[in-house]
Amino acid sequence: MAADDVYDNIKARVALAPATARLNGSVNGAAVDRKEGRVFFRSAMFVVNAGTVTDGTHTVNVQESGNGSVWTDVDADDLMGTEVVVGTANDDQVHEIGYRGNARYIRLQLVTAGATTGGLIDAVCLLGIQDVPR
Repeated sequence: MAADDVYDNIKARVALAPATARLNGSVNGAAVDRKEGRVFFRSAMFVVNAGTVTDGTHTVNVQESGNGSVWTDVDADDLMGTEVVVGTANDDQVHEIGYRGNARYIRLQLVTAGATTGGLIDAVCLLGIQDVPR
């Protein structure tokens, strides 16, 4: 049985790898599998680290998939908090987006528009609240 501490009960996964700058277009983050062996993580939270943004808008969308191949945008009812749009007014901050849907796979999609030099944005996904079959 796992201890009652964060280290043993939460797993961190790369959701959006660091990049030197985010320019116009969209980038799909890494697929996060909520199942690990016999354990299914019922809860997930994306932690978006917005560094310096010099221009443009950087919209963070949460997507889900049952098979890791076909992706759809997550319904607002399955999100805790709201998807964030990062710009110069809210850069250099951490933004959190929770997910409570049922899909096995989740990921972020970053859509950037109006950027000349862009910005620094990356993210991790925290998985928690484990279901372990008995």
